[in-house]
Amino acid sequence: PTLSIAARSEPGYLDTPIPPCGAWQQVLLETEQRYQQPMRILLYEEKAIYEIDGTKDLLPLSFGGEFLK
Repeated sequence: PTLSIAARSEPGYLDTPIPPCGAWQQVLLETEQRYQQPMRILLYEEKAIYEIDGTKDLLPLSFGGEFLK
């Protein structure tokens, strides 16, 4: 699965990419854990596209179900 995020203002796409908010990052992390596969995340800006290979790269110290065992 892939999630793509782009944001623009009146003049066009922004100069810096916008990551998903913290609540969405947690939902993405839990979805990855449920289906046991990372989600590819694409962040768009005016001159580049950033590819992130899963929420662990966005949330390196994230809280997951493994802490509840």
